[in-house]
Amino acid sequence: MICRQSPKRSTRREHRELLTLTSVYVPKQGHCFLNKRSAKEEVAMKNLICIVAVAVAATFAVVSTAPTDAFAAAKRSAYAAKETACKNKASHMKFGVHFVKRHRWIKECIAGAA
Repeated sequence: MICRQSPKRSTRREHRELLTLTSVYVPKQGHCFLNKRSAKEEVAMKNLICIVAVAVAATFAVVSTAPTDAFAAAKRSAYAAKETACKNKASHMKFGVHFVKRHRWIKECIAGAA
């Protein structure tokens, strides 16, 4: 570390007292010119972080929704075209009163099995 001051030597008694008072020994931090910031710098940094976070979130939202809508619309239209074609084929077949069997055949036809 650049500004870490070396801790002074302690005796065993002081070391035992420190360990009994706290479970973790933490040396005192010395004053360092790198750790000092003015209030204006902190506010400016917070504002910058907020602006960057909002920009990243907005970019992600715009990019993720734009192609999805077009892709979903194309997928729905392709599904609708397959469904009408399969229903047309099913109407020429003789299922009688077996509506579940007909619906199952239409689903398999749309999936591409039939």
